[in-house]
Amino acid sequence: MNPNPNPAANPEYDDLAVSPLSFSVGSTLDEVMEAWSLVYDSYRQLGLVDPNHWGVHCTTHAFTNDSAVIRGCLHGRCVTTMTGYLDHPDHGLPLDSVYPEELARLRDQGHRLIEIGLFADRRGEIKRARTALLELMRWTAYFGLNHQAQQAVIGVHPHHAKFYAKCLGFKIIGAEKSYGIVNGAPVVPLFLDWAACSTEAQAPRGVQCFMADQLPAEAYAHRNHWRSIALTDWSPEQLLLEELALPAAA
Repeated sequence: MNPNPNPAANPEYDDLAVSPLSFSVGSTLDEVMEAWSLVYDSYRQLGLVDPNHWGVHCTTHAFTNDSAVIRGCLHGRCVTTMTGYLDHPDHGLPLDSVYPEELARLRDQGHRLIEIGLFADRRGEIKRARTALLELMRWTAYFGLNHQAQQAVIGVHPHHAKFYAKCLGFKIIGAEKSYGIVNGAPVVPLFLDWAACSTEAQAPRGVQCFMADQLPAEAYAHRNHWRSIALTDWSPEQLLLEELALPAAA
């Protein structure tokens, strides 16, 4: 889920500038933990998660080989982050916990999905954060496209749906529900076919911006490096399963 301040509240969000941040995929345990700490801080401020001893928040889907933690850094410090999850028949996607029928219909239609989630930004002003959000989306989109996942789903607060629809072409595919993983906050599911949208004559502005600037598969080559460290020296998965009582991913 992406609970940060409503981008649609800013009338200038169509003016998409180049982000001054440096973006990459989290490859070390420290990098991933820094991103999850940022998510925790952001979600705590919004009342979306309860406090925990470790000061981190993510989902168990992040521990599979089908995820990528995207980071935007300023002077070496992570100030914005987002995670992409590739769909998998064994463990599905986080949104399956609240929209199983909607996602099942998409799969039945032949769509190969990537879910976008865990967006957080350290800056309070959305005017400064919106270009970072779009760059995070670009990195997440190409993570999916490089793995033949051409369609994206995302769960957002209903007040944020207008921005994702106008700027990126997402469409609402389900009713508003309460999302337990964020303390019952309201959520609506959105869907976007990256491949189809990018070929439209009047593609949304955000899609035009980052579909013209492709990212190769090599940009994600080291995304699983931290998992081998975690499994041998320290187990964040076990930490989260015990401390946050999250359901285990297959």
